[in-house]
Order: sequence, then C-alpha cells, then structure tokens
Amino acid sequence: MDRSEQLLGSVQHENRRLADPLKKAREQLQELQRQLGTQEKEKGERIVSELHVLQLTIILLLRSVVVGEGRAQGGKEGGGRTQVRSGFSHFFFCNG
Repeated sequence: MDRSEQLLGSVQHENRRLADPLKKAREQLQELQRQLGTQEKEKGERIVSELHVLQLTIILLLRSVVVGEGRAQGGKEGGGRTQVRSGFSHFFFCNG
C-alpha cells in the first residue's frame, strides 16, 4: 500500500466517524431554526394583538373626547368631531 492509499483510507475512516455527529448537529440546527421561526411568528402575532388593543383604545378615547366636546358645545357634535379627527390624523400620519 502506498502513501496515498493509506491517506485515502484514513480520510474515509475519519469521514465515517464524523458522519453521525454531523447528522445530529444538522438535525439540531433544523430544530432550533424551526423553534426560532415559531417564536418569531408568536412574537409577531402578539405584537399585532397588542396593536389591535391599542387601536381600539384610541378609538374609544376619541369617541369619549368627541362626545365630551359635543356636550360642552351644547350638543353640537359636528365641529368638535372634525377638529379631533384632524388632530388624530395629523398625529399618526405626520409623526409616522
């Protein structure tokens, strides 16, 4: 057996020895990537849910301000509502 055949045999043996740990490491990596994806998805869903709650809270607050202004103006709701809505739109769309 010459030197190159010995080296080839040694490399093949080392490849066989490392194949199983490599396979396990790849499987672990895939599982961790799957878990990360699940966590990111859950985090995104949680953020969307929190945004919906905030959106509903803002709507309720705006309604209470409009009703409060309407009562303060002696029952006229038209002018106050427009003013509140334009302020709301300006705040959210201009401070983006």
